[in-house]
Amino acid sequence: MVKAINFKPYPGLLTSKDFQFKSEAIVGAVCNGRQAGGGQILAPNAYINDGLIDFVVLEAFPFSAVNQVINEIRDPDIHGTYVKRFQTSWVDFSSDVAAPINLDGEPYHHKKIRFEVAPHAVDLVVPDDCPCLK
Repeated sequence: MVKAINFKPYPGLLTSKDFQFKSEAIVGAVCNGRQAGGGQILAPNAYINDGLIDFVVLEAFPFSAVNQVINEIRDPDIHGTYVKRFQTSWVDFSSDVAAPINLDGEPYHHKKIRFEVAPHAVDLVVPDDCPCLK
């Protein structure tokens, strides 16, 4: 949270088959599983076999809204004013400014990018009771 206050927001347009909205994102996460690096549960409703990608976007916020942002982050069912959460099979991001994107450790800067699920593209061996499966 402390670092996010100092991040530069990147304006852009998020488009999916289900929605379109302008964003002033300071942090975004594209999740195909529940946990981010280090085991942090970032997308508790994400499953690797549901054909959806879970997105979490933190919009630019004033310092006076820190408590609201914390409450929105804590509740994974909230699609709030500053923390946006959604599930879809694809999203296009476009901007007039090249946004810094980190693709699993690889830095990437571009004005347009598409995130899309490719169902059943990789065969995985997991136990039947795996919490990552729906």
